[in-house]
Amino acid sequence: MMEQKPKVSVGLPVFNGEKYLNEAIDSILAQSFSDFELIICDNASTDRTEEICQDYATQDPRIRYYRNKTNIGGSRNQNLTIELAQGEYFHLGADDDLLDPDLLAKCVDILDRHPSIVLCYTLMFEIDNRGKLLGKIEPADLATSIDPDQRFSNLLEGHRVDFLYGLIRIDTLHKTELEPPYPQADSIFACELALNGQFWKIPEYLYYRRSHGEACTSLDLPGQLSWNQPTIKNDPKWMVLLWTQYYLNIGLLWLEMFHFARIICRASLTTKQRVSCLLHSTAWLVKRHFIPDAIKQIYRKIDFRREPPKFNSSSGTMTKNT
Repeated sequence: MMEQKPKVSVGLPVFNGEKYLNEAIDSILAQSFSDFELIICDNASTDRTEEICQDYATQDPRIRYYRNKTNIGGSRNQNLTIELAQGEYFHLGADDDLLDPDLLAKCVDILDRHPSIVLCYTLMFEIDNRGKLLGKIEPADLATSIDPDQRFSNLLEGHRVDFLYGLIRIDTLHKTELEPPYPQADSIFACELALNGQFWKIPEYLYYRRSHGEACTSLDLPGQLSWNQPTIKNDPKWMVLLWTQYYLNIGLLWLEMFHFARIICRASLTTKQRVSCLLHSTAWLVKRHFIPDAIKQIYRKIDFRREPPKFNSSSGTMTKNT
């Protein structure tokens, strides 16, 4: 056991992650900033995950390994790493991604120097299942405004939430509901973080996001529904029940609507800011659930926005579209 609380807690939720787990843990332990704990929450894996984690835990006292008796669902297992964290800052890891050795050090420096920043993130490399470079992921400058309603609306503009793999203040996380167990709830969770403070982007590539067919981000909707459930099942009747719950009864819309209402009402906002957030979230829900994909495609075309530049793997540069 560690005698004093660490500066940083790294949470690593894992389920059947033996394929990339060694690489992921090694990249965490290789950080130049060493004042951290690694909390591994094993969601009742059935492969060699337990054996791998136990081996690492016996070698490094900074590692705390927990194994759920049964599968509690992906989101709940992820939240468990936050609930067990003892540090001042928190980094959410993934069992198939890699960290640059300086990621924690540079993010800690930003949060130490800027009390108004609640989340610090970096640029990313995208790699394949063998670790080969596929391209670059460059998150936008998000939630930088001093106005919480502006930060909130900024995150509803269709951005990816890769920035959640940055460094976040623990006390800010404790003010949130964390991530609820339904598909794409991380988008609303990100909005709740933004209501509590500003984000900061470090313009360096310090995170390696692995793209492969088995990643949870590659799952279709049934896969996402399964990933969030307490027990993974391949029962057709069970899947029909989920589809009925989420769609025939407009269940997902209700979950998102009440989720938005809760976080907006709980946040420290002026009446004007609260109304602004409610209007922006309502517009987001209408567009998400009631505007057909065909209309969305037309909207994108008349928006006159160019396609993002493409990564040239041979030259290692970004090329603009003509």
